Amino acid sequence: MDKTLIKLCDALDELSQVVLKSWNDDQVLKNVFGWHHPAVTRHDLANIPKNLSMSIRNSEIKVIDAELVELISLIPTRLQVMYSDTIPYMFNGHGNQAIPAYLSTLQ
Repeated sequence: MDKTLIKLCDALDELSQVVLKSWNDDQVLKNVFGWHHPAVTRHDLANIPKNLSMSIRNSEIKVIDAELVELISLIPTRLQVMYSDTIPYMFNGHGNQAIPAYLSTLQ
């Protein structure tokens, strides 16, 4: 697999772990914080980047276009930016704003 994709997958796997470690409750967010939160758990949110990583790894892409390498190489830093603000806010009552930001970044 291309080294840029390996770095991307590693960053997605790390993001998954950061999400899991950011809260120790396994309840559905809606039940804890109210109707304006999605009916998902921290595991559901952590599985999104984990599943993306698995899909990329399973695609067996060996070579990617240089232009795409540039774009992909920016993603790990963008994911790390969420560690200090977006992710903690998903689990402190502000998830109704933080979770869409998280999902938009991953999209």
